[in-house]
Amino acid sequence: MMNLMNHNAGFEETAIGMYTTTEANIVSLEDYITSIQPCQIWKPGETVAYSNWGATLAAYIVQRVSGMPYYQYAQENIFKPLGMEHTAINADLSDNPAVKEKRKELEGYLPTGQLFPNSFSYIIMYPVGMCTSTLKDFEAFAQALLAEDSRLMKKETFEEMYTPSLMYTGTEDVRLCHGFMGAMYKVNVIGHGGNTQSCSSYLLLDRDDDIGFVVMTNQYGEARFNTEMPELIFGESKEKKPGSDCLCMNARTFKHGMLKMLGSLQGITPVIQNPPAPVKDLLHYPSYMNETSDRIEASVMDFIKSNGAEAGVTIGILLLMLLGILICVICLLVKFIKLIFRKHSRNPLSWWRTRMSLLIPLPVILWFVYVQFFMKSQPVFLAKIVCIIEIVLGLLLVIGIIGGIRRMHRREEKICGFRNVLTMFFAIVAVAMIVYFEMYTFWLI
Repeated sequence: MMNLMNHNAGFEETAIGMYTTTEANIVSLEDYITSIQPCQIWKPGETVAYSNWGATLAAYIVQRVSGMPYYQYAQENIFKPLGMEHTAINADLSDNPAVKEKRKELEGYLPTGQLFPNSFSYIIMYPVGMCTSTLKDFEAFAQALLAEDSRLMKKETFEEMYTPSLMYTGTEDVRLCHGFMGAMYKVNVIGHGGNTQSCSSYLLLDRDDDIGFVVMTNQYGEARFNTEMPELIFGESKEKKPGSDCLCMNARTFKHGMLKMLGSLQGITPVIQNPPAPVKDLLHYPSYMNETSDRIEASVMDFIKSNGAEAGVTIGILLLMLLGILICVICLLVKFIKLIFRKHSRNPLSWWRTRMSLLIPLPVILWFVYVQFFMKSQPVFLAKIVCIIEIVLGLLLVIGIIGGIRRMHRREEKICGFRNVLTMFFAIVAVAMIVYFEMYTFWLI
């Protein structure tokens, strides 16, 4: 449990089936936890990588130990004792029907300020993001935490909860307190923030001065109230910069399965001592970064120092695939034009190139569709089907490669031709991409 609260249990990131826009697709917490299990890519206790799945697992443990659904446990042990009558947490908000109805009236906005239409979704991992409330209830929760309200927990439990559970390496600065994040301003506070598709919130507690801060906004990634306002109350953020510029990989990443390619691309993080403001905003640099020999520590995230080899391989394969897709499209257009003017070749290798040109782009196109439409919001079985289709495409490409080699080795077709060799090369790259990025691993979903 300590590893789960410190986000250093070692789990890779997961987003499969995290939410749904259709209430009928909601599954129970137990079904989700048992069907979606991310790989443990870091040794427990060594690497910090914020994990929604890990926190959901902690909630499921509470459910098993208490013998009641987690949402019921939260209602009976937190919301009702504190008089939080306008709060719900179950995936479908059914634990408070009035909240469920009122939530339908809320409209969300994008970071650009534009209205985010149809932004509401049901979060399957509901303990980490579905809690829906009012500012008044949120205030009551914060006040109970500051007052160490006995309706919430015993005094000794509060003392244990507020005891630092993880420090920044080689410092006396608090990193985590059993799930609460250390935040350093002119005074040290602890708290936690949250983001969904259309809302942002933040809770901060200054226990020394008995001051709490809560904010709720209906905008994803909102920064002015969530990030800038605390400085008006607690003073400027304490800054700590790394000792040198370096290239890092974000520890909160996808290392296996269909999303490995996405993790390799998103995980690349250049850490710069004095970044220009646009770069700092783009990369969301935290103000406090503690450097060790092999990583940069930042709140609930470690950035592992890297030589860039993994990123180089990823970018190299993608560039080759994009070039291959471009060439395949050109070949197909030429073939189409020849068919129109009835000048197509009867050479078997010409038709082989056409079939391979149709196959080569499909793994990338299918992966893109998967990331855009199936990654988070669709039933899990659809994600598995996408992986199985990738397997079929890989087998068809291998069969095509073998067939092409046989044709090119026939005596009457000794001259392979540049186009045939090029098609063969990009078909091999497509197979390599499926294998390297583990697009076939339906059992990991």
